Amino acid sequence: MNLAKLNVNKKLFSLFALIVLIGATPPVLFILSPIKSFSVGCLIVACLGLLFSLRRSKTLSSLSRRKLPLIFFVLLYLFTQHIIVGSWQTKSYSSILPLAIMITSAYLVAQEITHLNSKLVLKAFIWAYYFFAAVGIFNIASNYSIGKTLGYTHAQPIFPFLEPSHYALYFGTLAFIYSALQPSIIKKSMSIALLVAMSMTIPNTTLLTYACLSTLLLIFNLRPKAVFFALPAFTISIIFGVNAVLSNEYFSKRLDVSASENQNTTTLVYLQGVQDAINSLSLTNGMGLGFQMLGTQPPSEYSYSIAKLVTDANGELNRQDGGFLAAKIIAEFGVIGLAAIFSFILLAAKAFIQTRRLSKENIDHTKTKAILFNAIAISFSIEMFIRGYGYFSPGFYLFLIALFYIAHQKLIDKKNSKSRKDILTSISHQNNSPQSKASHSDLRSQRSTIIEAN
Repeated sequence: MNLAKLNVNKKLFSLFALIVLIGATPPVLFILSPIKSFSVGCLIVACLGLLFSLRRSKTLSSLSRRKLPLIFFVLLYLFTQHIIVGSWQTKSYSSILPLAIMITSAYLVAQEITHLNSKLVLKAFIWAYYFFAAVGIFNIASNYSIGKTLGYTHAQPIFPFLEPSHYALYFGTLAFIYSALQPSIIKKSMSIALLVAMSMTIPNTTLLTYACLSTLLLIFNLRPKAVFFALPAFTISIIFGVNAVLSNEYFSKRLDVSASENQNTTTLVYLQGVQDAINSLSLTNGMGLGFQMLGTQPPSEYSYSIAKLVTDANGELNRQDGGFLAAKIIAEFGVIGLAAIFSFILLAAKAFIQTRRLSKENIDHTKTKAILFNAIAISFSIEMFIRGYGYFSPGFYLFLIALFYIAHQKLIDKKNSKSRKDILTSISHQNNSPQSKASHSDLRSQRSTIIEAN
């Protein structure tokens, strides 16, 4: 019994450590490594994920068989892209293997989590939420002393993250998961309040966006009667919240989308990403620039505005990552990228509906993992459409795990549904067979004899 408990504790600690390292490793290695790229840290994380789920490696054979048509189509598209648009740069080719390892690792981790106890998985993610909440609070309270001491270049480094937005993307995801999984409205509200307080203190727009997303899920999860009674409080809170945001110069500048000359760099970077995606589609006739090729196209008007703001004629900010992931995907993969974005929107919408449905019921261990990974898919919409920094990010790796888990569960549900249908069909055939009819006739005659005898 003690041995079994020790094994459970070992799995719990391993999963908790993996979740922490997914967020912490890429930014730390970015500082320590001479290669200024998150790909190194994500590759290390992927290797740790492979070690965590090594015993599920046999499942890779079934994955390769099911996905062969898709892999063939993607390779054909990339080959055509090479012919029409042109060859990639060295960075593109060198990024293929790390990304392939990330995808493989995420698949195996999803397979491993499928077989883990739901309570264990829930506890690991909640511990990670508390851990990174403490990390954020400590960094803010100490005036970001750790990061500044270690030589981080950003004015507000939330160690181990390089800047507040990187911290926001990872902690915001964990906070949204926590809020989705908590049955208590008080705990949900406290989690949202913490996000709002941190977003106003730092300040940071990305954290505030996660708070809005969590609030939206909370409102949709309330029962009609609860909504009726809570509506006045929510209305007052929203009015005060909107007023506080708009009266804050930091937030108001980022929400201002007027003439480019009046923008700050954050807003310009976002608009640059939108324009670069549109220009890339036009420049390549919808084919896309190619994997990791964003930034090689001619600069847009927003790029020049950014260069003017940073007082450098050659100054560039976020041209290679687009500012948010959707811009990068569309710019690099063209029409197939647009199809991928549309597919993600459908996935996120379905995940939101399912999370809302499951959360309104009594949350038990059978629903925990479904809510958790659907919540990751929903929260990734922030990185996809608001603020992202490419394929090599902790959030993207978490999303891949969630995507594979959701796909695996759909496959299991489909098989179970088919099995139930086969059983019902078999029973129906048995009931309609001559032998079954004869046995039913015998039973009826026996019942009639008994009634007559009485």
